[in-house]
Amino acid sequence: MTTTTSTTTGSISSAGIGSGLDVKSIISSLMAVESQPLQLLQDKASTVSTEISAVGQIQSLASTMSDKAHALSSTSLWTQTTSNSADTTVVTADTSTGTAAAGDYSVSVQQLAQGQTVTSSIAAGSGLTAGTLTIQLGTYATDSATPPNTTFTNQPAASPVSITIGPGDTSLSAIRDKINSANAGVSAYIITDANGSRLSLRSTTTGAANGFKIMATEAADDGDPTTGLSALNFDGSTGATGSQLTLNQVALNAKATVNGIAI
Repeated sequence: MTTTTSTTTGSISSAGIGSGLDVKSIISSLMAVESQPLQLLQDKASTVSTEISAVGQIQSLASTMSDKAHALSSTSLWTQTTSNSADTTVVTADTSTGTAAAGDYSVSVQQLAQGQTVTSSIAAGSGLTAGTLTIQLGTYATDSATPPNTTFTNQPAASPVSITIGPGDTSLSAIRDKINSANAGVSAYIITDANGSRLSLRSTTTGAANGFKIMATEAADDGDPTTGLSALNFDGSTGATGSQLTLNQVALNAKATVNGIAI
């Protein structure tokens, strides 16, 4: 007797008893054959992607080579000059350009740039009072025709800076901190030795245009210019009568000669 094939919709459950057919293997083989075109397309896409990437790398390398070739063909590269100093601890030279002419230069420095420095007396440190300090940057110049007539010219780019000294700010350290935080072009320090402490003020930037004067206004003026906040007054153009601070160093520009020419 022959057994009939039992089927369900969408699947084969049996190929018949005794047929010897490996249905699962046959179906797998058919599916593999059917998927070959898709695999070929995927392989082709991968190959194309690789080729595109290679072309991009070639273009990038070609662009880099073009940039390097352009730099090598620049006239500024081949016309550059070099510079050196016989004593680099004294004078150094910037990298020269193609327009520099060959030459030998002798440099002599007569004066280094420096900042103005003033110092209070030791006694002033213990009796400072509340008020306002006004700092103005400028240039001191001496009229050689009528010495010692010294004038002070305000620095055009620097406005006067007013610093309020409150009743609780009258110690040397508090006034130093107030001055330093004001960014007035002047730095304050405390110098202490065996005799006591004093306030020292120095131009933040060197050069003759960075001299300064200090105008002290007391909240309650005792009429004595040597006591209280008035002890921090300084105006180099008025001589000793308008200054309680001692001038230790004037503001100066650098002076040098190149091949005997003053610069």
